[in-house]
Amino acid sequence: MRLSRRTVLPSQLPPRALTHPQDCICNDGFYKSLGSCHSCTQGSYCSGGSRLSCPSYSTSPSGSDSPLDCVCDHTYYKSSSSCFSCTVGHYCSGGTRHECPSLMTSPEASSSSFDCFCIDGYYQSNGNCSVCTENYYCTGGTRRSCP
Repeated sequence: MRLSRRTVLPSQLPPRALTHPQDCICNDGFYKSLGSCHSCTQGSYCSGGSRLSCPSYSTSPSGSDSPLDCVCDHTYYKSSSSCFSCTVGHYCSGGTRHECPSLMTSPEASSSSFDCFCIDGYYQSNGNCSVCTENYYCTGGTRRSCP
């Protein structure tokens, strides 16, 4: 059997020959909608032509292609791919929770080490917490004279 140059035998087709536009898959970082590929939107990541939302309290830049691109909001931290509000005695930045230094605490949803203050009974002096002395009372990291 003699074949023309335009004839291709099925055995000569690549393993994944595409025959219709709907067979096309978008590159990572893009999702398919109405037959076209679009850049992944902020707050989501795209892989295999699908768009998936980042977990609650997190976001990602446009064009993201992995759940690792999802970063927790300012006062949240990531644990097991979920974001949680920063807890008392900690501050959160960049999706990581940090403990306040010894003898210090902070309110819930703190975002900086500057949010940490001395526990009651102590006052802040030269960046450290010192025990409250006689004739004073200490609360919120501040020392005040007794009335």
